[in-house]
This record gives sequence, C-alpha cells and structure tokens, in this order.
Amino acid sequence: MPTGSHLNIALSGDDNYAKYMAVTMQNVVQCLPKSTTVNFLVIDAGIKPQTIETLTDFVGSLECATLTMVNLADKYPEELARLAPYCHDGKENTISVGTYGLFFIAEAFPAFDKALYIDVDVIVRHDLSPAYATAIDDKYAAVVRMLTHAQLGATKSSRSGKTFAENFTDLYGKSSENYFNAGVQLLNLKKMRQEKVKDQLVKTLTDIPLQTFATKVEYHNQDIFNAVFCDKVAFLPLRFNCQLK
Repeated sequence: MPTGSHLNIALSGDDNYAKYMAVTMQNVVQCLPKSTTVNFLVIDAGIKPQTIETLTDFVGSLECATLTMVNLADKYPEELARLAPYCHDGKENTISVGTYGLFFIAEAFPAFDKALYIDVDVIVRHDLSPAYATAIDDKYAAVVRMLTHAQLGATKSSRSGKTFAENFTDLYGKSSENYFNAGVQLLNLKKMRQEKVKDQLVKTLTDIPLQTFATKVEYHNQDIFNAVFCDKVAFLPLRFNCQLK
C-alpha cells in the first residue's frame, strides 16, 4: 500500500476477550508501516465500563491508532433477543451475544465502507495492508478458504451423521465447495448495508428450527456467513488466515 494509508480493523468480544483484543491491536500496529494509521472498530458484546476505559487508554498509547466502539445490547436489543435461543443443547449462554455480533457490523458503523475483521484469537505476524487493499467492490467480503475443507467435506457430521457437505446443503440449500473461515474477513460494509446483509444473516439463522439447530448446525455464525455470502466473496491468499503447528 502507498504511504499515508489508513486501515479500519474490526474486532468483537465481551469482557473475557478484551485482553486478547488488546494484544491483537498491538500486533496489528507493530506490523504496519510507520506512515499507516488504523482505526479499531470494536463491537462491544459486553465489555465492562472499567475495561473500556483501560482499552481506550491502551489504544491512545499506540502510535497512529484510534478507537470506535458500539455496544450491541444498547443498539440492537430486540434482534439480539431473537438470536438468544440459538445455543446448543438448550444450555443458556453456550453461545454469547459476541458469537453473532459480526452480523451487525455494517449497520453498527455506518460511517465506514470497508473493514478487515479479525478474531481476537488470531496472532498477527505481518503487515495487513496487502489484504486490506484487495478489491471487493462487487463482493460482500474477501476471505480465506478453510484449509481442512478437503477433509471436512467428506467427514461425517457429529450431529447429523451425514457428510459435512451434505449436511450444509441440506440446511442452507447451498454448496460448501468454497467454505471459508469466518475468523478473518475483509468486509464491504457499504455493499452489506445496501443489500441488507444484516437482515439476511439474522433471517438465515432464525429460519432454522431450534431442534435442527441443536442437532445439525456445526459452526454457528461461520455456517451462516457461508450460506449468505456464498458466491459473493473474493479469496485472500492462504497466508492471511492459517494455523501453524
């Protein structure tokens, strides 16, 4: 990327993940060229006020970094209530509000047209500018195909007994051929707002009967993103989302 560039980096989590969020922020900044600025867009899924203050001070200590936060519970209480029953085995809080927080990112940050979302358990080791520069004008996102999909496609689901590929198609009517990991996504927030992707994501999830969700859905929000984004994604090089042993 040319000098003087700017990145929007999106993160999501509750109070339990705030410390990991801070580590991710520091890693992102340390790997960027000195002339690049970054705005961290944080989806607050239950971060305590004292932790927010600490996080704000921390970002202020980072060179060329700013922080923009949105509290999901304050902004989307009714929709979050609709999503709340979607936890496995009927156990409350098995899936937190943060699990589905990314559904709301485009609407939550209307002033931004593009953001690179990173799970807070991702370790950033190199400059993210090349990923951020990926063209996604006509796509919802740029993503990385799952490394294990060749094996995953033929593996029987622990819930349905069918292969992953068969189970995915049965649930969503879509192919899982290009199934991607939702932990790193360059998101076209503008297009997502224009095409009401938040509503598509919420509807795709809530259209699944709760019993079916409990017995057949394998990967929660990742499945839903794959079902909705499907053929509207570009692909990032593998190096932007891989697991090293």
